[in-house]
Amino acid sequence: MKRKNILVTTVIIVVLCICFVIVPIINKEVHKTQLHSAYESLNTSLMIQLSSYYIDTGRYPESLNELTEIEYCDGATPEMLKDFKYVSNGNSCELSYFSDYYKKESKLYMVEGELKWEADNEDKD
Repeated sequence: MKRKNILVTTVIIVVLCICFVIVPIINKEVHKTQLHSAYESLNTSLMIQLSSYYIDTGRYPESLNELTEIEYCDGATPEMLKDFKYVSNGNSCELSYFSDYYKKESKLYMVEGELKWEADNEDKD
């Protein structure tokens, strides 16, 4: 009977460790992955909108606020736009954001409606 009590106690401790230690760690990683997916989705939507804007007007917008058809998919929200840096001279533009998932900045550079380079904190080609 004593061995059975020790076994039951051990199983309970293992289950509690899983619930209170391992599950929160997994949940944190899942949340980071979901957030990264939302930012990448928004990044793709912005890239498409910037290219379309250039094709329609012959220039890039001065700010992202000029883009009117941004799609917020995969958990992306309008509030996430504030995390993006955008610079344009009309003929070219650079869009970037800091990825908590990869712990580095993700950048893309477009000229005349086309993606010229995309980098994760690396030098352009």
